[in-house]
Amino acid sequence: MDPKRKNPSSVNFRNAQFETDDEADTERSQCELGMLFLSFDTDRSGKMSSYELRTALSAAGMQLNNKILQLIGLRFADDNYDIDFDDYLTCIVRLENMFRVFQAMDKSNTGRVKMNIMQFLMLSMNV
Repeated sequence: MDPKRKNPSSVNFRNAQFETDDEADTERSQCELGMLFLSFDTDRSGKMSSYELRTALSAAGMQLNNKILQLIGLRFADDNYDIDFDDYLTCIVRLENMFRVFQAMDKSNTGRVKMNIMQFLMLSMNV
């Protein structure tokens, strides 16, 4: 692991959840994310290749362009371009939260939002 990257085990997964108050929904969502990982870890290595991640994200309803997928790979993949389960969870939870925040801000459903610098920074940092 790159020493400059944050240790994924330091991520408090409970606090990074889908911002739901219903504990059953949270547990179900965690289970669904785990099942999604298992169903797309086709070689059963406990890691996802960048191709497997692309397929899993698409199955989760996240249509991302190649540039974004490359950035995700740079951020979350190891030296062999594999993404382990912890990094997968961190990645997909962050993406889900970013999609939710964006959709909440896109009140006219145009695919565009207007935001000030503080809103941008908070969205970018997943706060």
